[in-house]
Amino acid sequence: MITKRKKVEIIDEGTNQLDGAKLLLFADFKGVKVEELKDLRKALKQTNSKFKVMKKRLLRIIFQKKGIDFDPLKFESQVGTIFGSGEIAEIVQPIYKFSKEHPNFKLVGGLNIEKKEEVPFETIQMIGSLPPREILLAQLMGTLTAPLRGLMYILQERSKPSSRIWTDRLSDE
Repeated sequence: MITKRKKVEIIDEGTNQLDGAKLLLFADFKGVKVEELKDLRKALKQTNSKFKVMKKRLLRIIFQKKGIDFDPLKFESQVGTIFGSGEIAEIVQPIYKFSKEHPNFKLVGGLNIEKKEEVPFETIQMIGSLPPREILLAQLMGTLTAPLRGLMYILQERSKPSSRIWTDRLSDE
């Protein structure tokens, strides 16, 4: 049983966390070991995010104080909250990877604080399954430069002496 004073402290701490957050993610962590959650917290620290466990009723009070219309009581199981202040892809990727390595850890939803709208689980899963930003940029550059490389190859082959002889023979006929 949590005392009223402790509940007020939790609400104040949650309100402070919410002030610096752009995104909240909710996860069912039932069956995940404490040591595994420590690994998650270390990974989240690199993205400037924090994983907190608080009662859903207290989280609802925090949302009401901030004017956010979201009811965390809709989640059936115990829920851990990830407060993220970076971009959604930066936050979701390590969490998604962790959930793949630890089947008991399940993302159940999210909340975009700036837009004050819910982020569906499917969107979170889709973003989490994307390759990292650097790889996506490299793939994009490869796609954009492929036609130019092809053209350069053709021009290079045409400029070789062996191809000139062949083209000279064709023009003589």
